[in-house]
Amino acid sequence: MVRRAPPNPLDEQARSVTLAFLDRAPLGAPEQVTAAVRKALLHDSPNLRRGDFDRISTVDLEVLFELYDQHAFGRCLADALSGTQPRLRMSRRMTRSAGLTTIRRGQVRTHAGVAPWRWFDVAISVPLVLGAFRDDPRPVHVAGRLCHDRLDVLQRVFEHELLHVFESLCTGRSSCSGAAFRKLAWDLFAHTESRHEMISPTQRRWIDSGIRPGDAVRFSFEGHTRVGRVNGIRQRATVLVRSLRGRLYDDGVRYAKYYVPLSHLTRVDDHRQAPADSDR
Repeated sequence: MVRRAPPNPLDEQARSVTLAFLDRAPLGAPEQVTAAVRKALLHDSPNLRRGDFDRISTVDLEVLFELYDQHAFGRCLADALSGTQPRLRMSRRMTRSAGLTTIRRGQVRTHAGVAPWRWFDVAISVPLVLGAFRDDPRPVHVAGRLCHDRLDVLQRVFEHELLHVFESLCTGRSSCSGAAFRKLAWDLFAHTESRHEMISPTQRRWIDSGIRPGDAVRFSFEGHTRVGRVNGIRQRATVLVRSLRGRLYDDGVRYAKYYVPLSHLTRVDDHRQAPADSDR
């Protein structure tokens, strides 16, 4: 996934370096490249010492960037970025997208005048990556490839984001739905899709509780039993309970809104006959 920024003049050095790489890519079979990166990462990374690691830091991502630039891109990314790296970070707030590349461009004044400025930010989701393969037997596919552990997940997500960086350096924009992106994803990493099948924290809470949006539920509030319907689930469930003092909704009924921990809810057959809470 990539968040676009307004177009600006593209650095010609980056364009020429990335175009030259396309003339000779790929450097090896995708399976060989990803296996070489995995082996070196397990040896060089401070935290990623096994496939189902429990800790990860920015330093691990920096090592991963260097390894992919070496094995998959032939140092092309470092050359195109003038020897620098994108800002690499782990995000605890990303619960739907496994990765996100943000590209910002502008101009900066130097002693020689005005020069184009470019900045990349690559974020990887902590909840999705570290949450993979935890008490869930279902297979996990990322970018169309079957993953066997968290390191597989991390590699597939990171590969996808590096493709966004590369394509942005080459053309000034990037879209994983574009034909050029899909071809490069296949040639370099054997990716067949641009999505993941990991379970988000919200979906995991649904599974653990057995409660879904739309379910009728019962809970206790200030010593009284309330019966309503689940309108949404995030950290807690949003439950709408009919109330004469509540807000008028599109269905013509007034509801009071409650935020309730899932552990405090009990499913019931139906709540339509329940009296409004103000009638009790």
